[in-house]
Amino acid sequence: MTTVSSTSSATTTATGTTTPSPTATADKAVKLLMAGNDVVQSLSTQSTRWTPPTSAQVFSTLWALFNVNSTKIITQSDVQSGVNAEGGTIAEANALWKQLDPNNNGAVSATQFVNSPYLAAQVQANLSAVQTTVAKVQLDNPGTSNTVLDAFSSGGADILSGAAHGYNGNAVGTGNNFNYFNLFV
Repeated sequence: MTTVSSTSSATTTATGTTTPSPTATADKAVKLLMAGNDVVQSLSTQSTRWTPPTSAQVFSTLWALFNVNSTKIITQSDVQSGVNAEGGTIAEANALWKQLDPNNNGAVSATQFVNSPYLAAQVQANLSAVQTTVAKVQLDNPGTSNTVLDAFSSGGADILSGAAHGYNGNAVGTGNNFNYFNLFV
């Protein structure tokens, strides 16, 4: 037997080689997915700067990342494709799959996915970092959340006063696909 000691994050062999535990490898895959461009961009359109993405939105987005065929289940192949698309490895995808399908059924339903204790813990552990990243994307790309307030703020402060379009504060006019009303009179 080559295992000398084992912790929750790594296993050290008799030769001194340290390998991450399957859970640590799965954790790495989840962090990669949650920080990935596809997830962040999707979440930036589902939330606003004032209402950050929720764990439910993260679950939904992760499900969509894996369930590209819009079926009622995901498979290990779906998880491998999703992790690979975000730059992860097959080993990371397989470790994540073992956490999602601990009974080795070969498929995970949406209900099983959202009720996964492992995934719930990982989403919660990484939610703050995702919210920060999404907020940065929203600040760098005004108007990504398509709210009324973003429609005003994406054009700059002059839109709020109407000054950029020559309105005197009482006029009603048309510009940039919506009517300008001075709501602050």
